[in-house]
Amino acid sequence: MSPKRKHRPSDRRFPYGGMLLAFIVLLRAVPCGAGLTLEKTASSARIFGDHFRMIVDGQYGGTVSEIQLYDGSLWHELFPGPDRGFPALSLQDGGKEYRLALDTSASLHGLRETSGDIQCSVEAAPRAEDGTVSPWRVRLEYLICPEGAVFVNVLLTLPVGAEASGEIALHFDVNETLRHFVRFRDENVAKQGNGFPSARVAFGANTAKSFTNEVEVFVEHKRPLSGNALFQKEGEGRFCWRLGTNSTTLKGPFEYRNAFALGCGTAVSGPPRSNAVGQRVFHWVNWLDLEHWYPTEAQIDKMVEANATMLILHMEWMRQRGSNGNPHADYPEPALEIGVPPARVELPIDPPPASQPAGLTITRALAPGPVPTE
Repeated sequence: MSPKRKHRPSDRRFPYGGMLLAFIVLLRAVPCGAGLTLEKTASSARIFGDHFRMIVDGQYGGTVSEIQLYDGSLWHELFPGPDRGFPALSLQDGGKEYRLALDTSASLHGLRETSGDIQCSVEAAPRAEDGTVSPWRVRLEYLICPEGAVFVNVLLTLPVGAEASGEIALHFDVNETLRHFVRFRDENVAKQGNGFPSARVAFGANTAKSFTNEVEVFVEHKRPLSGNALFQKEGEGRFCWRLGTNSTTLKGPFEYRNAFALGCGTAVSGPPRSNAVGQRVFHWVNWLDLEHWYPTEAQIDKMVEANATMLILHMEWMRQRGSNGNPHADYPEPALEIGVPPARVELPIDPPPASQPAGLTITRALAPGPVPTE
């Protein structure tokens, strides 16, 4: 569920791109191009896209205190509450929990629009429920994109002479209402790299539809601030990245940098621009057994059990007898003459067989030529 974006030059200061969220005095709506609209106040910014709307709020530590997602007919709140938004940073120190969202006077500045995106920065400090301020200082640099992507560069600092615990974590919790929708999943079956796993949830409120919205949260670096760096799934729709597990006191000056990202997608509504947005796509390649190339019913059933909504058959299907219906024919790749581009052959495609699982779309990629992506 990652729509194609224009190429953005690499910037060492913004591993994901920077995004800043902020807050000017006048309440007004400002169109930002490419589908984004901005409403600004002295302490918050409301940002509206085609399928999402969010609030970056100085009264909640400069975090994104609210994200509502559109499913084609209704809006749904993602977070359990404004103090459990994104990024939900917390730390344990001296028997107290300090949370970034408890800072009611975060400094929000630098709001600007760049190439259709919105950027701003935040200066804040985690606080305990009793108002005690942590020695840690937090700087957030935001980039919000029209596709529904939120990128945050995070800088944690301890000033000279300050001391504090290094037991710090990032949390992502989903609204309980979403977890009780007729369709909800929070298992990430994607292959993970050597870094932190991502957290991925999808939901659909309408029993007549499939999943309509999906959200994924990433932490770029599995880099411990202290001790070890761990990922935990704490319950249904509840995730935690422990950035530091050692409560040993750290002394300033000290800095820690990382980058977080939250992406929210939705199924296509209105004029279709892609048939893959909002789908859980499975690809079938099978270069290992060309004599029995197609997936078996048991294999398709496993895809369905994993919430598949689209199956893409790759190039080798053209080599299978009967792939183009009756009369049966072989379609070997033709020998190409130097300088002559491969021909595109439009082939009729049979209706899905009766054995195809309900709700599973099969998209057949033609060859020769590139595999269509939209």
